[in-house]
Amino acid sequence: AYGTELFGPLLLTEEILKTPLQYQNYELVLPTVSGLGIELDLNKIDNLRRQ
Repeated sequence: AYGTELFGPLLLTEEILKTPLQYQNYELVLPTVSGLGIELDLNKIDNLRRQ
């Protein structure tokens, strides 16, 4: 109604990575490729952009 984001337990999430992050034994498994090891899905980001 007011154009704000939701926080806390009402947080809305959407996967924006082409390959989701992997968790094992309650820890993040770091990617082994160069850089940050992630690739953004630009089509999903474009769909989430405010007009």
